[in-house]
Order: sequence, then C-alpha cells, then structure tokens
Amino acid sequence: MSMDRDVSREKVSRVSTRVVLLSAEAPENDGDDPDKYGEPYEGVTEDLNEGIDWYISTNYYNANILNARNVFIADIDIEEYSTDPLLRSKEAYMEWFTSFIVKQIHRRFRVYETANGFRVFLVDSQLAPDEYASTQLMKLLRSDPLYASCCVGQMTYRARLSPKPMRIGMTEWEGQQVEQFFGLTVDRYTKEEWEAVYNERSKEYAVAKVAYVDKGVIEDAVINQVIQIHDEHCLGDGKPLA
Repeated sequence: MSMDRDVSREKVSRVSTRVVLLSAEAPENDGDDPDKYGEPYEGVTEDLNEGIDWYISTNYYNANILNARNVFIADIDIEEYSTDPLLRSKEAYMEWFTSFIVKQIHRRFRVYETANGFRVFLVDSQLAPDEYASTQLMKLLRSDPLYASCCVGQMTYRARLSPKPMRIGMTEWEGQQVEQFFGLTVDRYTKEEWEAVYNERSKEYAVAKVAYVDKGVIEDAVINQVIQIHDEHCLGDGKPLA
C-alpha cells in the first residue's frame, strides 16, 4: 500500500460498499453501553473505506472506526470501582505501565489517553488478533475482555476515530436507537441532519492524546501508517476528549 495515501480527516471518503460483520462466536452486548464492542456482531452495517492492511468503517451512530488487521491495539477501561486496583484511575495504570511494562516487558508500545481509559499500540511488530502472543498481551495490559474477544471474532483490532455522540451533547441518532437505549421520546433528526450536526460538533473535540511514546523508530511500514491515520483523526491539541 502506498505510504503517501491521503489520510487526513477531511478527505476520508465513504464508499457505497456495505458490509455486515457477523459471527456465530460473538459475545452478547450487555445492553448497558450502546458503544460496547458487541455491536458489529448484531448485524450492524458499516460503510467500508477499503484498504489492504486496514480500513475505516462507520458505525451505527456515524463514528468512524479504524480497523487494523494485524496492528495490535488494546483498549483499557478505567473505572473508579474496578476490582482491579490498576484500573481504578488513569494515574495508577500509567504508573504501573511505565514502571513495569516499559522496564520489564521487552516490547515497544505507544499509549494514548482516551476519555475513559487508554489505547495501547504495539509498535515493534505485527500480530494477528488470534495469535497466542496477542491474546496474552491483551490480558497482561488489562484490555477490556469483551473488546479482546471481538478482535478475535472479527479478526481486526478496532479504534474509534471520532467522538461518541453522548459526549458532545447529542443523545439521539438514527431511528429506533433512541428508544432502544434510552427509552426517550424525542423529535428525531433525519439521518442527513443528524450527521451534519454530529460532524460539526465533533470538530471541537479530540478522541485521544498521547500518554507514552517509545522513542525508537517504528520500522514497520504498516504500523507507521496505522499510527498516522489514528493520530490525524484522533489528536487535537488542547481539545477535550470525547
């Protein structure tokens, strides 16, 4: 794949191809969070931006999703009342990461802070989601188990590139999702109106910010490209995370 592909936020095109991500092995969504990782397996159609080693899809609430076939991405949820002390605060997790993972695990990483946790990229080599090294690394890094299972089920790692609607003052999206997840009665936007508002509000937010960077050179061209795509979409100097 050419490294000079234009991956800027404004020029990511959505083609008309539709895909449905389904798996008989899919874990069920518990229903508490409409953005939990079970949604691809529930027959959600996504617009496909095609690539050889990665593609960008659009989920049911219009967020862009980066799908990387072999570039390892762990998703870490930080919750105040977690049973794991390392997952109760961002400070606790990063202290552990920099004191143990960086010094004791002989792999190279890049870490991004998100609104409710972290994303951890492995940058020294590619790993397929179903490889033993990948599944064990997910556990070691305390990645969300449901996310980890879904990576294996659909054979891609995923990272959201645009904000969650509920974090930018929007509680409504296409069709019946409003009633399904919130039990609300509201005046609904048309799809086109909703997307216009969502895209405009999204400009005021970032999805991630850099928390840790390995200082070495990333030699793998595919990993470099996936990092570039992620950063150009997700980072925003000084913008709130959503």
